[in-house]
Amino acid sequence: MSLTAALFLGVLGVLGVGSLLIAAAFGSEFWSDERDEQLVSAVVFAVIAAGAVGFLIMDRRPWLGAALAVVGSLLMALVLFWAILPLVLGPVFAVVAVLRARVFSSGSGASPGRATA
Repeated sequence: MSLTAALFLGVLGVLGVGSLLIAAAFGSEFWSDERDEQLVSAVVFAVIAAGAVGFLIMDRRPWLGAALAVVGSLLMALVLFWAILPLVLGPVFAVVAVLRARVFSSGSGASPGRATA
């Protein structure tokens, strides 16, 4: 689930930043008719992409990774509240991030998601 979350947040964040920066550069009215709103939205999508980075660094820095992942996941749900899937996945990804951070910070040798015999 954490790999899915990282991919989803990363792709959504990068596509959002890219499309909004292009729209702002060319004066398109994509997302908003105000350039300032487009740039602020690009920053929000960058934070969503940072959520993907949070999932990737969580094995080395559990709580920093969880913080990035939770903020990115919840921002995704807030920005795309009109769509059902992100509204459900945002909180689910946030819970997964906190659970993974707990496992990594506990210092146990077991990898999350793998049973040890």
